[in-house]
Amino acid sequence: MSEFQLGDGWLPSSDSFWVSNTEIGVIAQKGGANGVSYGLLTLAQDGSSELALPLADQGHCITPDRRFLLRTGTRSAPEAVEWRVDRTTTPLESPQVITLCKSQLAKANRDNEDRFGRQNVLATDGTRFAGLLAAGEDTSEIVLYDAQDILGRWIIAGDLWRDPVEAVARPDGSFLFYADVGARRQAELKDQFGYEGIPTFVISADGDFEMRDLPWPGWKKVGNYKIAESRVGWLLAATSRRNDAIDGLYHLGPDGWRQIRKTDVLPETLEISPDGCRVLWHEREDAASAGGPRQIRSATLCRSDD
Repeated sequence: MSEFQLGDGWLPSSDSFWVSNTEIGVIAQKGGANGVSYGLLTLAQDGSSELALPLADQGHCITPDRRFLLRTGTRSAPEAVEWRVDRTTTPLESPQVITLCKSQLAKANRDNEDRFGRQNVLATDGTRFAGLLAAGEDTSEIVLYDAQDILGRWIIAGDLWRDPVEAVARPDGSFLFYADVGARRQAELKDQFGYEGIPTFVISADGDFEMRDLPWPGWKKVGNYKIAESRVGWLLAATSRRNDAIDGLYHLGPDGWRQIRKTDVLPETLEISPDGCRVLWHEREDAASAGGPRQIRSATLCRSDD
């Protein structure tokens, strides 16, 4: 496991992301005599960090094809650039490009309302879109489409359009949907619609659809978890202010979820590297430190001969 110390007074100001299979990027900030400074820091697997680009603020957008749109210049005169892993930057027409990038899904939802109705959740890989919407009082529908064609439609049991559902476009071209629900709602979904665990759906890069009923973690009473699939199987990051013994990172094995790190994890920060072999997350020392400084962690999942 790697632990990252940003150094020189830098602290994470937003979630981290994989720049490549071996390098992490984080929008960081630090205080100074002239106020708060921002920068894009890159973190290597040996724990070292480097200021890759000074920034005007923490505004940024990562496109599905892994382009990093950032604001440089100053707060009073911001500029926008596209930053690449090779450390090259390309000026963009306007800082508004970042706003448009961040609002892409909302715009796609509005633009396709005549085709499908309002989608409860939506993800994109830059070309295709995958969304979940109501198909009836007790049924939902997942749709896959691009600007011209409908590529797939699948009816699924349950009024999941009422629930917080996460939709993720993954580096391999597939899409992942899963419900982030608490124990009471999970019991309802089980009784009414037969879901034994966490309702989870995968659209492969080739457009095949599969339901994966991941085991319900019996100790989880409320929502607020994130799941992700790696080369070595499914991972789950969970937190609960009611019982910090369950906080941490879990791996799904033959006997269910096994806690592999007990920590005050921030579930939304769980990220898998593009090759599926490394995991990234943020954590704090303990639940009492909520709002305190974060630590950035990563771990290698695959063996060297995988």
